[in-house]
Amino acid sequence: MRWRFKLDIKSFLAVLGTAVVYYLGGIDITLRALFVFMVLDYFTGVMRAAVYKEIDSCVGLKGIVKKVCLLILVAVATQVDLVIGTDVARSVTILFLAANEALSILENASAIGAPVPDTLRRTLASWKAQDASKDGVDN
Repeated sequence: MRWRFKLDIKSFLAVLGTAVVYYLGGIDITLRALFVFMVLDYFTGVMRAAVYKEIDSCVGLKGIVKKVCLLILVAVATQVDLVIGTDVARSVTILFLAANEALSILENASAIGAPVPDTLRRTLASWKAQDASKDGVDN
């Protein structure tokens, strides 16, 4: 009976994984980069919270929910592309989200005290200033 339960779980996870990959439009280099940036952003955020002694499970859960929402946006863009017959919406969405995650990694690294090159630091500061000038936009 126990082996049957393990087989059912493995089968369920295989089907779920296949469905997720399908709705995300397959795994390509841009989606892999987004995954890597998402994981690195989460871990650098946890490290930042640890350095400042601000670890909070609610904030961590919010970060995970945010990452799931990013993947939902990729799935929506993939479906838009299927409807209009292109691959533009998915690519633009993934690249935008990956850039946003990369900036967040830089911000976390800078806050922790890691040496961030001046060019990247200036870019981060200018993007943050642009974000601050937008009304109602929350990254």
